Amino acid sequence: MSIRNKKVRTDTLKKKYTLDQFLRKRDREMGM
Repeated sequence: MSIRNKKVRTDTLKKKYTLDQFLRKRDREMGM
């Protein structure tokens, strides 16, 4: 169960990181 929770947490962090990257990239493109 704890392993599964850890995986879920990692997936959530990955999604958050990807979203953060996407927003930063979009902001850069809009800033141009």
